Amino acid sequence: MRKTAPKSPSRPNRRTMWPRAPEPPLENALYVGIDVSQEHLDAAVVDARGNLLRAAQRYENTGPGFERLWDDTQALDRSPSRHPVAYAMEASGISHLGLLAFLLEKKART
Repeated sequence: MRKTAPKSPSRPNRRTMWPRAPEPPLENALYVGIDVSQEHLDAAVVDARGNLLRAAQRYENTGPGFERLWDDTQALDRSPSRHPVAYAMEASGISHLGLLAFLLEKKART
């Protein structure tokens, strides 16, 4: 009978190799789903329960369009204690990179 060495505790297993599961949705958060194309963005907003707060609106996939999207989505939160706003977009080629950089910069400043 052949003996096998025990597995090393320092060796990662499948559970530690994968990223951590996302946090559960925040009850008071707003979620902006963005469909990205080369020329424009279509963005809709839902709450944590999936209720549609604003149907998709179109924005230019440019700096001024990013600013307008930011202002519109931030204006949806009129509560005294600001709700977190999460943005989700598809990674389509390189068309999403400008918006991604813009949102990361905004996040760093807030």
